[in-house]
Amino acid sequence: MWLVDLTRAFSGSERTVVDRVETLDGYPGDASVTLLALTGQVGALGNVRQTVRSIDRVSTDEDGILRECMHIVNENLQQAGPDDAVILRTFRPKLMNAALALALADSRLIVERMPTHEQAGTEWPRNFIPLEEALRHLTQAVGAAAVEVNQTSLRQELERVSPRWAKKSEPAAQTPGLISMLVSEGIKRQLIREETVPDRPGRPNFVPGPQAGTFRPPSFPAPHAAGVGAADTTITLSTKYIESLRSASMGPFQEVRWDIYDAVEAHLHEELSARELLRVAVAEVRAEKDALLSRRKPFPWSRVRVFLVRLASRAGVFLHDKDVVWHSLNDSGIAVNGLVPEWRLVLDAELFKELLRAGLEINQFSVDELAGALYNKRDDVQLDRAMDLMNYVVRAGVACEDPDKQGNFVLKELVA
Repeated sequence: MWLVDLTRAFSGSERTVVDRVETLDGYPGDASVTLLALTGQVGALGNVRQTVRSIDRVSTDEDGILRECMHIVNENLQQAGPDDAVILRTFRPKLMNAALALALADSRLIVERMPTHEQAGTEWPRNFIPLEEALRHLTQAVGAAAVEVNQTSLRQELERVSPRWAKKSEPAAQTPGLISMLVSEGIKRQLIREETVPDRPGRPNFVPGPQAGTFRPPSFPAPHAAGVGAADTTITLSTKYIESLRSASMGPFQEVRWDIYDAVEAHLHEELSARELLRVAVAEVRAEKDALLSRRKPFPWSRVRVFLVRLASRAGVFLHDKDVVWHSLNDSGIAVNGLVPEWRLVLDAELFKELLRAGLEINQFSVDELAGALYNKRDDVQLDRAMDLMNYVVRAGVACEDPDKQGNFVLKELVA
């Protein structure tokens, strides 16, 4: 089931948004899609084939719209089966935050922002201002503006910061969805936020976000004389996660880790010792994947095994009957014939903790970055795994919401 929230779509764009949603990967068919629209938007939708749930804008304020949308989300979760996903796509940040909080307790709910750049199928242009520098321009433009800044007027304010934002300055400045991409990333990083204007629903103003004062982009080489910017040297959050774990000798070996987990389960009936079980599991995956992974340079399989030993030594996931069997250098030889509940999440939670100890930021908006770092892809399966991990660390008391930085995770042990 898909829920498509149109309550923040620009006036007149509602039907276009629906048309684009129909082209997205995994579209489940019109009968499985519900559109959430304000009463004033229903006419603009025309004779759509999807179900339309209307919300009365005249008698409902912004908080009321949020409550109505969340009621519809909860209603669909109640009607969904135990293995059925409910996917919410929304432009509305407050709805996204509320739904993501609910998703931590119900893994069937998948929440995705619906930015224009995703619909247009574009990426940040590499021959334009590097994204990190563009975000600095965005923060400066919104913070210094003497007038209201919204989606319509933002480019003009950006031109005051750098003439390269003018559409006629260079071809890359005309990239479809360029401003929407920038806004989406700025909101995601909390550099700006949307502020509702009561008499202009659907067209919020942009104001500085909680992270605006602390944002310091990396330095970039000066632009070439022709006006084309330097190559984008942005380090993604996903890369930071991976590099941090590697520097701590904590993998993550995202290319093979879950394949090895599969192999551990496959050999569990052989009742091997913890050391032998890991050795056999790594050897099996190596035989299957080494040719592919070692095409450019040898894959470090010995380090993979050492990493898994370290991981299993931190978290007791192996069982003999109902007793935990700890992996140690002095192999006891006790046969492993079981695993603790949610054992994969127990192990991956150690990686989650390592990232928080390193001071890296993890929040509901970085689920795609976490999926890329820990699970090697950002498709639906891997995003589900990342969301399951976020849900688990909260349920298990490993992490909680940071009281000083709402929406971010912090180790529970650090909270008084």
